[in-house]
Amino acid sequence: NHFDDAGIPLRKGGTCTWKISGANSQRFYSHFKLRITGKNSNSNYYLPVSGFEVYGTLRKITQFSTPSEPKPNSEAKDLQIAGEEEAKADIFRREFVSGMALFGTGGIVYAVGTDFGKRKWRNPVESGDIVITSSNLGSRSEPNSALVGKATLRWVTAPSKNAYFELHFKSLQIRPSYYALKHYASWDSEALRNWRLEAMPYKSDTWIVLSEHRNDISLEGKGCVAGFSLSNHETLPYCNRFRLVQTGMNSSCHYFLACSGIEFYGFAKPT
Repeated sequence: NHFDDAGIPLRKGGTCTWKISGANSQRFYSHFKLRITGKNSNSNYYLPVSGFEVYGTLRKITQFSTPSEPKPNSEAKDLQIAGEEEAKADIFRREFVSGMALFGTGGIVYAVGTDFGKRKWRNPVESGDIVITSSNLGSRSEPNSALVGKATLRWVTAPSKNAYFELHFKSLQIRPSYYALKHYASWDSEALRNWRLEAMPYKSDTWIVLSEHRNDISLEGKGCVAGFSLSNHETLPYCNRFRLVQTGMNSSCHYFLACSGIEFYGFAKPT
């Protein structure tokens, strides 16, 4: 409810956002209605609006239903904490939502590069926040830091079966719900088709499988991006190491592993 709210500037095209707090902010909704409850700035009852946007957490539904409380599991607890001030809660939510630009500013890797908004972006490998290891690199390949950089570059391994790269987040644990990949900059060909994404839970030495892809044609064309949902994310433990293994030939029937970026979305917290 707003009374004599002067948040929207008195100029055409002015915008403003408002934070929703309290118990109702923890519920899920499918219908929204804005009702003018008094006169506008010109003392009239016109309701002039040119745009409306909502930010928060999405939950897919198969049919319309009445709003309900989040399920009483670990994810619901994280949602509650993530709704508080991040610096106080020490848990960060960077979830993918429909329409979000992949490899923009909304992912966890990007957030690490800015220390979650505390500094100007810096490649997290160069800052020491992420350590990347991989199979032997191919001819004219950029260094491993290219996998978490902003630019679309040529990163490629030498041809070998089960070629891989691994990201080790030095001071962060992640429970991803979505991840994205970017093809390299050299050619439309040599794109990933068969791979497995693995993760190692914090303080563990065992890899678990997050996602497997066989003859997946999502990546097609140099610099193209594709996103992938992790269906089991609600039950995943927090992890600080992630590994992508190429499990078969690429689009050119070779064993080069070509990639120019990986990004994660979901929940993160310090180690």
